[in-house]
Amino acid sequence: MNVLAIRLHNTLTVMPIYRCYFLDEDDHITDVAELETDVLDRAIDRALALLRTRPEHDAIEIWQGAERLYAGRRELR
Repeated sequence: MNVLAIRLHNTLTVMPIYRCYFLDEDDHITDVAELETDVLDRAIDRALALLRTRPEHDAIEIWQGAERLYAGRRELR
């Protein structure tokens, strides 16, 4: 698992790092962002918000290490 270790108030906090891949219409990776958050649901929310601001991308995949945790496509309007 990829993690970010943070020392805050003398306490070590470990936060997972998720990698968000942005895909084109042919499912080729066109960009990537690292998302540091404590739970997968927040990583998904952030990735979907980023997707809404990037019209050149059609889909996202969220990975942690070698495991794909989420795949989502842009909503058709």
